[in-house]
Amino acid sequence: MVETTDEFLGDCDRLIRKYHDPEPFSMRQIVVSPCQPVNCRRETYIESVKLARQKGVRLHTHLGEGENGTMIERWGKRTLSWLEELDFVGEDCWFAHCWELTDEEMVRLGQHKSGVSHCPAPQILGGFPVLNFNQMQDSNVLISLGVDGLATNDGSNLLDTIRIAYLEQAQHSKQRGGSVTPYEVLKMATRNGAATLGRKDLGSLEPGKGADLFAVDVSGLEFGGALHDPRNMLAKIGFSDKVAMTICNGRIVYKDNTLVGVDERVMALHADKIYRKLLEV
Repeated sequence: MVETTDEFLGDCDRLIRKYHDPEPFSMRQIVVSPCQPVNCRRETYIESVKLARQKGVRLHTHLGEGENGTMIERWGKRTLSWLEELDFVGEDCWFAHCWELTDEEMVRLGQHKSGVSHCPAPQILGGFPVLNFNQMQDSNVLISLGVDGLATNDGSNLLDTIRIAYLEQAQHSKQRGGSVTPYEVLKMATRNGAATLGRKDLGSLEPGKGADLFAVDVSGLEFGGALHDPRNMLAKIGFSDKVAMTICNGRIVYKDNTLVGVDERVMALHADKIYRKLLEV
């Protein structure tokens, strides 16, 4: 789709007014997110910053995933410098990917207190460099985990993503002087994910925070001998099957292989019809 800046910002404003809930334990929050500097208008980024800060919502875009050469040709500077010039950085911003950033740029991201959402599956599929989590943590960069989704055939299994992210780091541990622990990667997917979204009310199980959790059935033989180390288990051994139960904000939303209150089969058929129709266009 090709939108004008006015169309894009107008629809963002509509969605914020209709759906955004800034209250604690909110389950509806909108983020202003132009796609990527290399394929969007400069004015779209300028106006996105104005709208997001006026409305008190967060900003997101893709950064450092192979576009720097084009940005230098077009603007005479690398993408992060371009975003800094437009004030599209800060604690209310997070960026996807960032595998192309230099060591010095990572330091600058940490100084801005901006977050990076790492998506290991598309990184592997595209043959891109593996982020250095140790270096990023030393630079005070907030690392969370993400998925690119089914639309790019990358899947959307965050449990699987946790293990892939850890194995990537372990693979490079000899060259990089060690690796983050599996438990640290699990915390990136939970605590850091909430922090990336500015959610102090979520991300860990403790008094005063939302009751958000998932339960994994570890009674099977494949977990024999592993239950002494539950913190590291999910990222190191891996678990990509369906969870036993999911609770969001204190309410059971998934249990006994079923989404509560949702007919998955009907929704899947409906989604299939929509995308097949789009492919015919």
